[in-house]
Amino acid sequence: MKLAFTTLACPNWTLDQAFHRAAEYGYDGIEIESMDGHRLATPRLLKENLRRIRSLSDASGCRVLSILSHVQLALEGVAERTRAFSEARVYLELMGDLGADYLRVMGNWRLENPPEEWLVETVRDGLAELAEVAAKHDVKIALETHDCFRNARVLRRILETVGSPRVSALWDTQHSFRSGQSVAEVWSNLSDWLAYVHVKDARQNVEAPPPAGYKPQVLAHDIENWEPAPMGEGEIPIKESLGALVKGGFDGFVSYEWEKQDQPHLAGPEVELPAGAARIREYLVDFSM
Repeated sequence: MKLAFTTLACPNWTLDQAFHRAAEYGYDGIEIESMDGHRLATPRLLKENLRRIRSLSDASGCRVLSILSHVQLALEGVAERTRAFSEARVYLELMGDLGADYLRVMGNWRLENPPEEWLVETVRDGLAELAEVAAKHDVKIALETHDCFRNARVLRRILETVGSPRVSALWDTQHSFRSGQSVAEVWSNLSDWLAYVHVKDARQNVEAPPPAGYKPQVLAHDIENWEPAPMGEGEIPIKESLGALVKGGFDGFVSYEWEKQDQPHLAGPEVELPAGAARIREYLVDFSM
């Protein structure tokens, strides 16, 4: 398996620093979400930096695994959905020139447990059209197990309904676990559609007062607070998840999502990124013995 990390881990680094330190720490790829002090790498920013990003990737040997957009597809209003799918199209049209593999999209951050039929029907046709755009530019779309896409069985149904190899699943191990799904359940539903995997650790029900700058991760579907933890020090079944990947023959990317951007009190990337990579490799070695 190959390792990547998200640029949420290093909000104070330039993109140049992120690529070069990724190579230094032994990572194989980067997911671009924040960029050069901007919270989100918008299509405009990406377009302005196309050559630079390709040059950094080539020089460092780290590929651009994905662009972590904030596009939400399962919006309730027709006009909102039209704008969202249009934004996704713009990202996809840039990605071939960027050399990125995947565009991450999500469902709806604030919509709790929508009817399954509505969810499938709402995103099906738009995703099928986006799949055609992705094919034209030789890139792929990854639907994250997040918000109203978090249920692996429902996400599998969406993927099967669209039926395109250009549309796949991004398994976020923390969101799946926090919503009550077992590793076995997620793997059985998504293994045939799996693009890559996000790993991050967290602790539940923190009793101490939150540190300055801490933002509780509260969404419509998840009312309990969790605090990010260094890899291997929390409650998320990271090792079990990696074991399922090894046993299932998965050889794609595992990406470490250390959310320093949103949680300023966390350890810096120069500490946690090399430590996290070492812990992930330690787990993988255990399964290979």
